[in-house]
Amino acid sequence: MMRASMRGLCVALTFVSGALAQQQQRVQPEPITIETIGEGTVEAAPDYAEFWFHSMRTGGSVAEVLKASASFETSLREEFEKRGLTPSELVVFEPAVADAALVVVARNARVRFSCKDFTGVSDGLAKFASVCDQLRATAEKLSCGFEGPVLGLDDPKPLLQSAVAKAIEKAYPPAESAAAIMGAVISQVEKVVMQDATWNRPSGSKEHLPSLRRMTCAATVRVTYLIATTP
Repeated sequence: MMRASMRGLCVALTFVSGALAQQQQRVQPEPITIETIGEGTVEAAPDYAEFWFHSMRTGGSVAEVLKASASFETSLREEFEKRGLTPSELVVFEPAVADAALVVVARNARVRFSCKDFTGVSDGLAKFASVCDQLRATAEKLSCGFEGPVLGLDDPKPLLQSAVAKAIEKAYPPAESAAAIMGAVISQVEKVVMQDATWNRPSGSKEHLPSLRRMTCAATVRVTYLIATTP
């Protein structure tokens, strides 16, 4: 009889303990968070300067224009050879029917020059200017659209990661100040969300424009911190 009573008491205590634990979990306050925005800008020497050619042909029929567009790559390479242009990369993309109703066929080409060809010599900028003029003249000769230069990196990930790290670093002081006002401290980072990344954004300084020796990457992040009240 005594053993049966003890077993009943144990079961009752276990049930009560479980119920109390569940109640505590239900009334547990939501964690307090602070969100801040951080922006970081880093720079590096670009690896290449990129240009684009855009050919738009029209004619009596799409089939006729498509056939004629096949000569675009040959004509482009011939012009480069005549002008002594030696890009590090030349990619001519397949033709595309841009507008069947208006009988328009488009074809694009991407041209890259290594920045080292211009930064390692004393007259590098003048040499680069000459290349730009020759490319523009080529576009006029072939009746193409032309744009560039766009500065780039062979592997942009390391610079982007550096920009994000700097943005996270910039986001911390405002969060720390806000926590202090609330009589709390930052306990941990809950999450980081990258909101934007911009390459070669004007810095607002005329002395630091993107150039053959300098390009920038700017990152914007939103950081959420968990805070804990101080005793």
